[in-house]
Amino acid sequence: MARKTGGKGPGNCRGKEECEAYCEDPTHAEECINFALEYGFISPEEAENAKKMLAAGLTGGPGGCRGKEECEAYCDDPAHFVECIDFAEKAGFISPEEAQKMKEMMQQAPPDMPPEGIPPGEIPPEMMPPSEIPVGPGGCRSETECIQYCSQPEHFKECQKFAPVPKR
Repeated sequence: MARKTGGKGPGNCRGKEECEAYCEDPTHAEECINFALEYGFISPEEAENAKKMLAAGLTGGPGGCRGKEECEAYCDDPAHFVECIDFAEKAGFISPEEAQKMKEMMQQAPPDMPPEGIPPGEIPPEMMPPSEIPVGPGGCRSETECIQYCSQPEHFKECQKFAPVPKR
């Protein structure tokens, strides 16, 4: 990081601990997101998600998780599935309708067959833990998100790669 940024972080913080302390303050969150994006520490999609969370008043992930790996591990636990769906809805990652559909599918699943016990090819995306839902172009995770993303001309070529190949 020091080489990339000239040794200074957002707010001119120096060193990992000082910068983490600076960025944990919600008043500096947007500045830190923009800094991380500018220097390539996060992808544009991660920055967009972080800004969605910020706009929703969320400063951490479900269960207080921090970072993609920690949150994926937390949400992979079926005991946290509903909490993670609620979080994704509140953060604007999924619509209320998608959240409701996911919860209904969870209630319909036999109690002795948690989502991780179903063979991967047979799990509908709505029943998968958020970290395992197939990702489309631009990181979209639902048909609605993918349509929104792919309807933008600048994403057309990327979306073509995800289009099904016609059978002959």
